Amino acid sequence: LDGNRLHPVRALLHVDVARMADPVAQARQRDLDRIVSRVVCNAHQRDPVGDHLIAELQRRITEGPCRLHIVVPANVRGEGWTRSEAEAHMIASERLAEAIERFSALGAEVDGQVGDERPLDAMRDALRATPCDEIILSTLPRGASRWLGMDLVSRAVRTFSVPVTHVEATDAR
Repeated sequence: LDGNRLHPVRALLHVDVARMADPVAQARQRDLDRIVSRVVCNAHQRDPVGDHLIAELQRRITEGPCRLHIVVPANVRGEGWTRSEAEAHMIASERLAEAIERFSALGAEVDGQVGDERPLDAMRDALRATPCDEIILSTLPRGASRWLGMDLVSRAVRTFSVPVTHVEATDAR
């Protein structure tokens, strides 16, 4: 990062370590520096806390503390019909609450947002508000995933300057 920008996590919880004489405060800041901030963008609303994503997040949490920012897109196209924007937002909000509850139970600090129905825009909006070190993109399996059909993983890799990890469900629940 250039000298004018703060570390992504410190931008949220900035404390000037150079000016702190308190060893406890310095230790707390070192702990904050080890927190990894992540954005998780669920590609589908059917199973936002699928086993494939739970396994990936459990692995990350065992590596050390992490902060998760969940993005659940408000998808107006739902299982064969079109939803109103209000209905899509309501369903995405319910799925987001479920995801926050499940991921918090894993031991992570979790928050989130309902995102734009266009997945790339949803991730872009989240990254503007919440700096992160990585995007974890969760999708339905190939053949069932509209997002894989539109090459979202490659598009995200080309669009964002942070690493993108793709986790794919094993069934199309």
